[in-house]
Amino acid sequence: MSLRKLAKIMDDFETEIENKVNDIVKDIAEEVLLSLLSRTPVDTSKAVSNWVIGLGEKDLSVIKAHFFGQRGSTRDQSMAAAYGKAMRELKMREVGVGVHISNSVDYIKKLDNREDLIEVAEKVGLYILRSKGVAL
Repeated sequence: MSLRKLAKIMDDFETEIENKVNDIVKDIAEEVLLSLLSRTPVDTSKAVSNWVIGLGEKDLSVIKAHFFGQRGSTRDQSMAAAYGKAMRELKMREVGVGVHISNSVDYIKKLDNREDLIEVAEKVGLYILRSKGVAL
């Protein structure tokens, strides 16, 4: 085998590994997002609507509820809209670009005195990594 052929094989292998890791990162981000969406208490839908994915940096924007409601009446619609928007962003991720899941609503950490949702995201992310056999 020539050195050129070996170099080509190694380059192809590197690309394959990078693409697989990219897919795992996307899978983890999706699972974390789903966990956060499902655990966010909903009244007007503003908090659940503000879970976003930023590529390369946090998205610090705050938007109105995708579907404004009261007492959780628009929970499912707003969750679906937030999920769809985040997945469109995540789909554009390129190898090596950081994925940041954030929510800039000022009261997100205080909702119902629940466990900090960001801590939940970190736990879910670690669980998914372990379940996929990634050494930590």
